[in-house]
Amino acid sequence: MSVKLTISNRFVRVDGADLKTTRALDAACSYRVAGYWFSPAFRSRRWDGKEHLFKFTQKRGYHAPAGMAEDIARLLRKHGVGYTVTFETALHGERRRFRWNDSVVLRDYQLEAVQALLSGVVPGRGVLKMPIRSGKTKTVARVLHQIGRSALFVVPSRWLLHQTIESLRECMPDAPIGQIGDGVYDVQFFTVATIQSLALMAPVRKTRKKNGRDAHPDYATLMSRFDVGVFDEAHHVRGDGDWYRVFVDLDARFKIGVSATVFFDNTKEQESGIIWLRGACGGIRYEVSASRLIQAGYLLPQSVKMFRVHEPEGLRHARYSATLKRQCVTENGHRNAMIARITADYAPRKTIIIARELGHIRAIGEALEDLDVRFRVLTGKTTHDQRMDYLDDFLGPDCHVLVGNVLGEGVDIPDVEIVVNAEGGKDEKQTWQRQRNLTIVEGSKKAPVLVDFYDQMSAVFEKHSRARLKVYRSESEFRAEVLECEPS
Repeated sequence: MSVKLTISNRFVRVDGADLKTTRALDAACSYRVAGYWFSPAFRSRRWDGKEHLFKFTQKRGYHAPAGMAEDIARLLRKHGVGYTVTFETALHGERRRFRWNDSVVLRDYQLEAVQALLSGVVPGRGVLKMPIRSGKTKTVARVLHQIGRSALFVVPSRWLLHQTIESLRECMPDAPIGQIGDGVYDVQFFTVATIQSLALMAPVRKTRKKNGRDAHPDYATLMSRFDVGVFDEAHHVRGDGDWYRVFVDLDARFKIGVSATVFFDNTKEQESGIIWLRGACGGIRYEVSASRLIQAGYLLPQSVKMFRVHEPEGLRHARYSATLKRQCVTENGHRNAMIARITADYAPRKTIIIARELGHIRAIGEALEDLDVRFRVLTGKTTHDQRMDYLDDFLGPDCHVLVGNVLGEGVDIPDVEIVVNAEGGKDEKQTWQRQRNLTIVEGSKKAPVLVDFYDQMSAVFEKHSRARLKVYRSESEFRAEVLECEPS
């Protein structure tokens, strides 16, 4: 038996597989959907609780999303089944090569990542799982340089929009680099866009919860003019969200996901978006741990200090609710005062305090003011020019603290030494994304510290704290400890 794989921009078609192989392919391309147990369809046995990416239709026969081609080929090899590969992928423009800046020298693991992504059954599709501060953008820039095709580089924020443009220009000074976002619409061979700007251009289907909207006149053209799609912080893909819509609409031969915190496992429950990220983009083609980079001298080893919080009392057995979160976290005066005191104790080391809710940020700010700690606040409403001004203040001698809800994911401030996780939470992805202080700065930076809180006033939040502690202790080069009281 010989199987034929026909790969297009969106699908891989499988012809010639017998029943046994077809069933094996279906099992390999199926994932438990998070929350399946609560579905009436599952409970009535009308659904098996899985998302099946390998399907049969009269139009396409047996097929799966193009990102599954590598997994399908791997399974065929495992079962001793021969196969051939035919590409029907469409390319939309001419190949162009731009000068690479010789002063940008990639590290060994970055070169390994480039080679891994450009090899295999479907070169140029897959996920790069690389730690925070590992140089993901420069790695992707090298991939784009090698492929030489037009690319849409999608990022989650205005902050990352400008950082990515600067990084691409550093790597390829002669390349035309456009921008979609922060009030600019300029499409070039390489274009960096915020997901928010693209989502506003996309059509919206009318539902009971929201009004419909036709696509922007340029949306279809935009989605069909690039040969490479890069999705930074790709763990944001959700089955019904903006990332997913743009991800699916983009008719590109090459699709690359980049993230420090993406997890694929078809034996466990998976969010719908992660399932389709793998389907459209592919599996993890390269992964490197933070501990390896620390051992190699590229990142600093981190100390994690979790301080126990016992107040307020009387909430130990309360169920989770928005009210409980306010009492225990965002409006907990005792906890917010601890955050301020610990921040003051670390002065004048450069510190960022990460909190999500504006009310929580205000409360922390008031506690800092009570201790005469100078700080700046950065939120999603802060303009780019204001951010640059505040960053200048932060890097100067008079202000050593930034507080905000845009200081986690994608923020690149090498001088940061102390990160304070003020918001808690149990999400593994967010726990990793807050670690923004591992960059080496020669001669001016001590060992980084991540400050967190082991919340014992509530069983719910103590469970969250244990989950974060488990993440910290998963890296062999991190030193994590739980302390009874803050530094003196």
